[in-house]
Amino acid sequence: MSEANKTVIRRYIDELVNADRWDLAHEILAANYMFHHSAMPDPIVGREAFREHAAKFRRSFPDLHSTIEDIFSDGDTVIVRVIWTGTHLSHFENIPPTRRAFSIGGTGIYRVRNGLIVEAWAEFDPLELLHQIAGYRFSDNLPQA
Repeated sequence: MSEANKTVIRRYIDELVNADRWDLAHEILAANYMFHHSAMPDPIVGREAFREHAAKFRRSFPDLHSTIEDIFSDGDTVIVRVIWTGTHLSHFENIPPTRRAFSIGGTGIYRVRNGLIVEAWAEFDPLELLHQIAGYRFSDNLPQA
């Protein structure tokens, strides 16, 4: 079961994220898929809502790519450590395209049931992303002592 669940996560990363084949989402994500991210106050609920979120990110970074560095599983849980890369070629939030590339590490925890991902938790440092694409540094906005 653990190897089969790792295969589901590899498909998610290779086919949905890297190949942008969201027509296959019904084969990989449950209809009521729930996505949590540390930078978002509320989870995204539903396969279609997540597809829209992913499409928005893809528009900002059309060459988005995720490389699996490590993958572990235990029962219905799969944990991956990845490296995200891409180039900022369209508006991201309120930042106009800078044409700068980024490379940041991240971690994902996925719950798989009956061959479909039902829930995910993603972690990466959004401030590091902003620093790499726009030169933003959190420390630049701290009050001076």
